[in-house]
Parts: sequence; C-alpha cells; structure tokens
Amino acid sequence: MQYYALRILYIFFFCVTGLCSDDKDSNDITDEFMMKDLQSLDLFDVNGMMYDQRLSLLGQTSILQDWTPIRATIGLNDSLTYTFDVNYTSPGLAHSFEVMVFISAAICEMPDSLEFSSQKNGLSLYYTFESNVANLSAMNRISFVNGYAEGLASSDGAENHRVLYVTIKPDDCESCTLNDTWIYELGLSQSDLVFQYDNNPIISVADTDFDSAAFSAENLTFRNDSTYTVYLYNRSQYTSLSRLNQSWCAIANADEYVKQYPLESSAVVSEKKFFSVTDLQKSTNYTGVLLQTFNTVNYGGSVYKLFNFSTMGSNACKVIYGLDFCDEVAYAAPASRNLTNGQQTVQELASIYDNYTKELYQQFDYALQQIPCDAHLDSRYSPIRTCENCRYSYKQWLCSVTIPRCSSEEQEGYKRYNSSDGRNSFIADTIDPPLSYYEILPCISMCNAIVRDCPSDFGFACPTRDDFLGVSYGVNSDDTSNLTCNYVGNNDMDSDNLEEQVSTGGAALISPSFSVRMMYIAAILFYLI
Repeated sequence: MQYYALRILYIFFFCVTGLCSDDKDSNDITDEFMMKDLQSLDLFDVNGMMYDQRLSLLGQTSILQDWTPIRATIGLNDSLTYTFDVNYTSPGLAHSFEVMVFISAAICEMPDSLEFSSQKNGLSLYYTFESNVANLSAMNRISFVNGYAEGLASSDGAENHRVLYVTIKPDDCESCTLNDTWIYELGLSQSDLVFQYDNNPIISVADTDFDSAAFSAENLTFRNDSTYTVYLYNRSQYTSLSRLNQSWCAIANADEYVKQYPLESSAVVSEKKFFSVTDLQKSTNYTGVLLQTFNTVNYGGSVYKLFNFSTMGSNACKVIYGLDFCDEVAYAAPASRNLTNGQQTVQELASIYDNYTKELYQQFDYALQQIPCDAHLDSRYSPIRTCENCRYSYKQWLCSVTIPRCSSEEQEGYKRYNSSDGRNSFIADTIDPPLSYYEILPCISMCNAIVRDCPSDFGFACPTRDDFLGVSYGVNSDDTSNLTCNYVGNNDMDSDNLEEQVSTGGAALISPSFSVRMMYIAAILFYLI
C-alpha cells in the first residue's frame, strides 16, 4: 500500500538522522509530530463555516498551512495552484536535512458524465519545488483513483526548494463537458497524511443471517485519538460512491447509507473483537466501509477497504457469537423454535449451544488428565505435540460439530436438514429447528488435527473415502469467496511451540481407568458425527 510506503520512508529519515529511539514504534514517531502544534490549528473561519477557497482562473496561488485542509470547486478548464512553505525550524531539524511533505487529496463530488468503468476520476495533482509552475510536464503528477491521491515530496533544504507548489487540474476526461465540476479537499503536512486509504481489510464479515451480520475487528487497534464508524450501503444504491470508495470526504458526507454504526471498544467481545449490526433487510446485498476520524487534529481520517456481504433469505438460521466456552464461534447456527416464536433470546440460544458443548468436553478433559502431560519429554506421547495442542484441537472440533454452521442457501457440499431434524438428537430435540436449513459441514482438517495432536491411545480416526467424507465433513478450499466447509479457531495452531517440543519421546503411561474413559469419548465421537 502506498500509504505505508510513505510512512516507512519518513520514519527511515528520522531514524538515520538520530531522531528516533528503539523504544518507539513507527506510529509513535509520526504521532508525536502529528500532535505537535496541530491542536491550535483552526479549520473554520469566524462564521463557523468550513474554509472553502474557490480560486479564479488566473493562476492565483493560495497559501496552505500544515494540516489545514482546503476545500475547493474546480471546472473542466480550471487550474488551481497552491503554495506550501516548508518548515525547517522544527526541533531537531537542520537545514541540511531532507524534509518530507505528505500530500493527500480526496474528491468529494465528481461529474456524472465521467466513464463509469474507469477508476480514474478525470483529475490530477501536480507538485514541484521549482517556481515555474506553468510547465505541468516538468512537475510530478499524481492521478486521482477512486477519489483519492497521495504523494510524498522531499526537499533538500536548498534556498530554491523552500516552497512546494501544488496544482490541481482536470484531465483525461474526454466525456466531460464544460459544465462539469469537481469538489475536492487537499491537505499537506510534514507529519503524516491528512487523508489516508488503507487497502487492508481491517474488519471482516464473520457470517450473516436474515436480519443481522457479525463482524470481526481482530486487526483493529482502538485508540484514544481516533473514532471509527461502519457505513453500510444497499449495494444496488452504492453506484454513486463506487468510484469514490477511497475518498474520506465523499464517504463521510454521503447520506446514501442504510446503517451508520459507531464502532467502539465496548461493543466488541472476545479476543477476535466480534460485533454485530442488526435490523438489516432479508435477502439483501450490502456494501460496507470502515471510516476512521482523527480526534487530535481538526480534520482528516482514513478509509479502509470496502467489504461485501448478503443476508439470508429465511430465518432458519441465527448468528451467535460471544460464547463463553466456544469463544471462537461467530456464525449462523440453526435457530430454535422458541427463538422464532419469540419465547427465547439470541443470548439464551447461544448459551444452550455453549453449555451443552462444554458438558461434552468435560468428559474428554477427564480422560486427557490421565495422560502424563507434564512428564519429561521422553515420557510424553509425542516429542512435538502437547496436551494443550490436543485440548485446543478437540475443543474446536467439538464446537464445530455441536454447533453446526447454518445456511438458508443450497450449495454443493452443503447438507440439507428438514425442520425438527439435525446432525444429532441434541439439535433435533433440544434446539428443535422450525424450518429446513443447510449445514456447512465442518472441515476435514479439524478432524485430522485431533488425530495429529492427541495421543494415539484415544483411537481417533477420520473418514478417508469420498462417500463417507461428504456425510460428516467438507473439504477446505483456497477460494475464500466460496465457503466449502466450516473451520473454527486458529488454523496456525499446529505450528505453536514446535521447536521447543522437539525431542526424543516415548510411549504415554496409561492409568487403569483410562481405557474406560476412552470408550466414553469414542461413544461421544460416534454420537456427534
């Protein structure tokens, strides 16, 4: 991503000049300079209106201040030029050092006449330290793409490089007319990008049901200097913003959204930071985007990569998450008849699933306690696997088969169950689904993980024949857009602590009661699958 490349360059400059220390990460460095002298900047005039500079067509220049964005309207034949005085007097900076200027701009509105298929927005940004700004071909050029442009200008401190010239000009717009205009916001700073776009999916869709969606914000770090908002759009009505999906001002000021969800740390549960958005429409395609707003400065923020999802067509399934034991479950499970009739809450349904799974696990844990897990390595059942590996793999497998993942849509590999039916008697009798549904079968890799991680004395085995495999398990697929099976938990668990565990090992010691407990566990396995 371009933004991180700019930050790396900037941080590298400060580190090689001795202005950073080992106890500061990259965010600390840029945030320190961002915070300095920015609290007093005022984006608003005396009338409380946002600064909106509409320049003439005569090449007039406007002076830009650090982290004080300017908003302007430009026509097809216009060319607007700005100047930015580079600051060489900041503490720790000498005239001989190279100084970076972060350039960022966002298109708030654009002409409808532009080719819809093009990601480019018919607008370009030019910059240079040379005073001859009339010659655009001699300037560095940045095209606006999906409503966003960013760049990095560096000054070596020479007398003729103390002023940065920035020009905004429409181009590459053959379909545009003389009446077409663009509204944009431009911000320059020597500390960081005023407007940012992050191509990483910071939040992800865990699953949906007929009227809600569960998300994971596992990769999001909540900070006191920022606020986060999730915007959800009906995908059929998102066309006006689709070409500006990287523009902070376009998204922040648009009113086409159907849901605006302030995302706070108090709204998430578990280490995966699950949260949900409710009151959605059945059988509807949605587009979502996460917006970050900076609180320590007057204006600016980040846009994160958009995401798409669809709600189910029936209320046969209900998203559950935040479970105590199966804490990594966050997907739609078969809904109960009591839930559908309004006699049960979603939390109560989730607790029924969770408590039952925990009871089954307890018997397995009793059996595993007979294994000398803490013995010397040569007395353990494996030189590279531990009882903790076994506990984790068995728990995740048990959660996946006891709490089936549910879908209202038919797809190859999914197993159909009629109403009041299910994988086992617990689903059929206790949950009592009122409607037919399709189960997304557990991934066969979860079963294989138990065989790999647990003592061989348990006798765990997994189906290998295709005709048996499709009855209880699905096969993992590299295609992330097509969910072929259900995997619960951390797929990288098999690599944990392997290096520390490698040694010569021996057979595990078995207590007299262990064989009895293994028979019990085998009965559970047969019952569930």
